[in-house]
Amino acid sequence: MSTEIMSGILDNLTPEQIAIFDEAVKRMI
Repeated sequence: MSTEIMSGILDNLTPEQIAIFDEAVKRMI
């Protein structure tokens, strides 16, 4: 995924959603 798309998605998330997303990414790696 491009950085621009990621930035656009993150801009629309609440801090809680970002935290959940961050945890999911860490589990995938």
